[in-house]
Amino acid sequence: MTRTSEPRQEARTLDQRLFQSGQGRVIILPRRRGADKRNTNAWGRGLLIMGYERFDSRTPPVSFERKIVMSSPFPGMDPFLEHPDIFPDLHDRLNTHLSEVLQAGLPPPYYAVIGRRTWIEVSQRYIGPDVQVQRSRRGSSSAQELLGGVAVAAAVKPKVVRVPHDERREPFLEVYIRQGSGKRLVTSIEILSLTNKTPREHGRELYLRKQREILGSKVHLVEIDLLRGGEHSTAVPCQRVRAEVGPFEYHVCVHHFDNLEDYFIYPIQLDERLPQIAIPLLPGDPAVMIDLQAVLDHCYDAGPYAREVSYQADTLVPPLGPDQQEWAKGVLQRTLPGQ
Repeated sequence: MTRTSEPRQEARTLDQRLFQSGQGRVIILPRRRGADKRNTNAWGRGLLIMGYERFDSRTPPVSFERKIVMSSPFPGMDPFLEHPDIFPDLHDRLNTHLSEVLQAGLPPPYYAVIGRRTWIEVSQRYIGPDVQVQRSRRGSSSAQELLGGVAVAAAVKPKVVRVPHDERREPFLEVYIRQGSGKRLVTSIEILSLTNKTPREHGRELYLRKQREILGSKVHLVEIDLLRGGEHSTAVPCQRVRAEVGPFEYHVCVHHFDNLEDYFIYPIQLDERLPQIAIPLLPGDPAVMIDLQAVLDHCYDAGPYAREVSYQADTLVPPLGPDQQEWAKGVLQRTLPGQ
């Protein structure tokens, strides 16, 4: 426990030092009533410290918490989180927290819900070598000899080839508006998954089918692509968008049902902060602004990634280009000098 007459100045100094070194930031939160004042807890890569602050001589001491949050070392999307073993967990967390942030910003009677696509996919688990059913040549001639040269079908026991199937579930977000006793779907929000961008995956076929249905309806479509690999999958044509906005690693595509020909694109470079994006509602109602970087930072802080990712030992999947590798190496040297 720390006691100081100037905790906010101390927090500002610490915050400035952490920010300049790229190690994190300081957040001052109201202390919960009844919490143990002597408690000091590890919080992932951060540290929770409790102390006191007196606003003026007429008020009693007000307790507060200082939480040093160690976020991803990268300024925007963390490319290490794109690994196939990591991104599915991040995908779930992004959908969950985005729905919470969106719910808090939606005016009544709008509300956000999490939907789930479910399908059955042939498992990629190892199931052993292929099995071929063949009739032995030996014994075939002897059977003909025994039966006077008359060929008969031999009793062959069939081989069993097991092809396991896995149930896949994929979350997405939907914004509805209550209208009397019914409801109307206003906006569909998709954070693209690995499956959505993988050719010949059934999940990609389902996604593209839903995309076509949304584009032909009176529903807005928001697509968030935080994956560098895979096939281009957002609704805007790939060649057209790259010709208009230039190269990018990630992007957000927004299509308004009342503006058929225009796609609103947020191109994102690897070294850029994720943008604030506008979630459209019905015509006449202002859009809801969502800070994607804040959503990602929350998911990183709350998730296992600071412990799961070894930035010095892990291999990036997909790999970066030569210039991007040098940039990423420099970022890690500045932000994680002890690793």
